[in-house]
Amino acid sequence: VDQLPTEFAKDASHHFGSQLLPLIPQLLQRAHQFLPSTEPEKKEEESFHEGLCPELGAAVIAEGGSLAPLWTCIDQFRAFQEREAEAEAHEWERRERHGEGGGEKEKAGGKKDRRP
Repeated sequence: VDQLPTEFAKDASHHFGSQLLPLIPQLLQRAHQFLPSTEPEKKEEESFHEGLCPELGAAVIAEGGSLAPLWTCIDQFRAFQEREAEAEAHEWERRERHGEGGGEKEKAGGKKDRRP
């Protein structure tokens, strides 16, 4: 029983490797197609992930400095977080102006956060 938690990780690693190994030749072949010296007339709009099997194509998170289409939700999530942080900062400033903040803001767990 003492070794059980470490066996899960070992089994997961073996399973991941057994699933990934057959995909390596395709990944290397596609990467070779994108080397500048092997195909200089490659179309600019061709995407690396589009020529891959679905499993590998879905694993491509970014390409050419932008998020892959499947992962554009990351930009939306980041924008949401920025809006939430900005709204929280505005609320904190409003409370400070109206004397409700007292220079301290309570964090989760009852701890106070001193704002400069």
